[in-house]
Amino acid sequence: MRLEDMKIKVGDAFTTYGFRGWNKGLERLKSHVGDVNSVHNRCFKMMLDLMNQAQSILTSLDKQSEKIKSKHRVRLNASIDVIRYLLKEGMPFRGHDESVTSTRREETAKAIIEDLNGNFFGILVDESKDVSHKEQMALVLRYVNKEGELIERFLGLVHVKDTTGYDGASNMQEEINSLKALIMKDNPSAYCVHCFAHQLQLTLVAVEKKHHNINIFFDILANVLNVVGGSYKRREMLRDDQAEKLDELLVLGEVHTGSGLNQELGLQIPDDTRWRSHFKTLRNFISLFSSIVHVLGVLTNEGSNYQEKALAKSLVEDIRSYEFVYILHLMLKIIAITYDLNMALQRKDQDIVSTMKLVHFTKRQLQTMRESKWNSLLEDVSSFCDKNSIMIPKMDDKYGLGKSKRKSSTVIYSHHLHVEVFCATIDL
Repeated sequence: MRLEDMKIKVGDAFTTYGFRGWNKGLERLKSHVGDVNSVHNRCFKMMLDLMNQAQSILTSLDKQSEKIKSKHRVRLNASIDVIRYLLKEGMPFRGHDESVTSTRREETAKAIIEDLNGNFFGILVDESKDVSHKEQMALVLRYVNKEGELIERFLGLVHVKDTTGYDGASNMQEEINSLKALIMKDNPSAYCVHCFAHQLQLTLVAVEKKHHNINIFFDILANVLNVVGGSYKRREMLRDDQAEKLDELLVLGEVHTGSGLNQELGLQIPDDTRWRSHFKTLRNFISLFSSIVHVLGVLTNEGSNYQEKALAKSLVEDIRSYEFVYILHLMLKIIAITYDLNMALQRKDQDIVSTMKLVHFTKRQLQTMRESKWNSLLEDVSSFCDKNSIMIPKMDDKYGLGKSKRKSSTVIYSHHLHVEVFCATIDL
C-alpha cells in the first residue's frame, strides 16, 4: 500500500490542515498513531534508527575486530612489497599487456591521435643495455595537446638485435651518419635533434682526446680505476685507508665534523654518455689520491702474480708524475666550467634564450681561464705535489720526451705546460 493511500485513511488533520476537534483529541491521536505497522509508527521507528549512530555504516566498519584489521594490514603490506619489487626489477604486473598484439593497442593509438589533433609531434629514441645485456630501445612520443600542455607518452621498449646510430660529437662536427640519413630518406620533413647535453659531453671528450697528452692521461686514469676497483677486496682497502686518513685529519683539526660533511667517496670509470661522470671521477680522484697510491703500493708488493705487480708499479709511477697531476687539475677545471652548462641543458624548463646566455658565459669563462688562470693552476698543482711528496720539475729545465738523448727536446717545461698543454687543450 502506498504512503499516500495510508494518509487518506488516517486523515490529513494532523499533517496538512490542522486539528480542531480537541474534545476528542486523545481518541483522534490514538487513531492517527494506529497499529504497530501504521505509517506513523514506521516513520517513528525510522527516525529512531537515524538518530542511533551505533547503527551507521561507519560504526559498523569500525566494529571489525583487530584480528581482521591485522589480516588486512598484512595483505596490504604484501601488495606494496610486490609492487616495489616489480618496479625495481622492471617486471610487468599480471595481465599487464602493452605489446603490439594487445587488444587495447588500437584504442590507445586512437586516443593519442585524437589528443594529437593533427599537430606536430616528436619521437624520442634512446637505446641502452639492460641487466641481461640485451639492447633495449625506448620510444617516447612528445607533443602539445589541444589545451597547450606538453605531453609525453611512453610507447614501449623494443628489443633490437641490429642497431645503427650517430653520436652527438659527430653530428656537431657536421659528419653525416647512417641513422639521420635513413630517417630523412623515409620522411624528408623530419628534423633530427640530438640531446644537446649529450652532444656537449661527447664533443668535449672527443675533442680533448685528440690531444696526445690528454689521451694518454685518460688511458692511465682508466687503467688505475680498473685496477683499484677490480675487486671487492681492493675497494674495501680503499675505503679503510680513506677512513684512517680522515681520522688523522680530524685529530689534527684540518677537517670538521657535521651533517653532510666527510661523506665516503667512491671511484667510477667515466662514461662518455654520463654527463657528470667525468667531473665526479676527477674530483674524487684528487680527494682519494693518497689512498689510491696506497692500494697500488700494496698490489705492487702483494699482487697475485708478476704481471699484476708490474702493472701496479707502473701505474704508481704514472700517477705520481708531475705532468699527470698537472693534467688532472687542468681537466677538472675545464670540466667544472662546462658542468653548469651540461646541467642546464638537461632541465625541461630551460629556454633557448637562457641557454645561449649560458653558452656565451661558459665561453667567456674558458677564455678568462686561458688568459689569466695558468699561474693559479700551477699553484694548485704545486700545493698538491707538496702534500703528496711528488717531485716538481724546474720550469726552466728542458722537457724530455724520453730517456734517450735523441728524443730530448729543446722546449722547456714552462713552455710545454703552458703552450703545448694548457692553451692547446682550451683552444681545442
